Amino acid sequence: MNAQMDDIRFWNKAMTAAEVLTAGATEGNFLDATCESIVANSVTYNSVANTVAGNRVVLLGNTLLFTPGDAGSLNYRIPAIITAADGSLVTVTDKRWNHAGDLAAKIDPVVRRSTDNGKTWSAPLTIANFGGANGAGDAALVLDKTTGNILCMVSAEKGFFASTHAAPAKVLVIRSTDNGITWGAPVDVTNQIYGPNPNWKGLFVGSGRAHQLPKVVELNSGNIMMSIRNAGTRRFNISTDKGLTWGTAYNQADLTDPNCDGDFIRYTSTL
Repeated sequence: MNAQMDDIRFWNKAMTAAEVLTAGATEGNFLDATCESIVANSVTYNSVANTVAGNRVVLLGNTLLFTPGDAGSLNYRIPAIITAADGSLVTVTDKRWNHAGDLAAKIDPVVRRSTDNGKTWSAPLTIANFGGANGAGDAALVLDKTTGNILCMVSAEKGFFASTHAAPAKVLVIRSTDNGITWGAPVDVTNQIYGPNPNWKGLFVGSGRAHQLPKVVELNSGNIMMSIRNAGTRRFNISTDKGLTWGTAYNQADLTDPNCDGDFIRYTSTL
């Protein structure tokens, strides 16, 4: 192999995480390699297209939180995760009992919690259970940094496309005051959202940090930028008055979007 590496080592067995650590690997480092040529029996075979390449983070362990069939459920979908005020990790996932489809269906939001950076997790805890065919799911999590409470917003009972202003899909808020250990009863806030908006027929809460199709961040200028799901290229918009009004939405031509609910986080103050 012709490559630029400080050190290449091969073992004739699968390595445990402890053995990999002993060998000098550090979790979180990147492995970036390209196969340029292979020598066999003194003959060099060059890689013409040079397409065998990859960049991967060194991960020495993983934990499977949910898998089809667990606790009698055929499917699990739409995970959300957040860091609580005490540093613990809290995740909410749809327990989709009978199929992988959306509401209306028998769906329960279930919580698991980790206090050791994801190495071990608590047993699943159902935080809303309606029974029967109608459920709640597509959770969005947000941390109230003033109180330390975690708010979990879910869509409930009716599917998005069946929602009307007269009989809308419900929006519920479930609150934890102890970093995700216990949760209160779901509170219906549907009328608070639809009441002032007579032209709204439906909305869809879910998937991530308090927003579904669009995601928002506050820029260092104080403006709010919204990243919007859009087939083809990602779509953006900016508000200069804390969200009261918005400019003209635009497509970011160099940012491909497979019509997916991508997340959006500001890591630095240089935007």
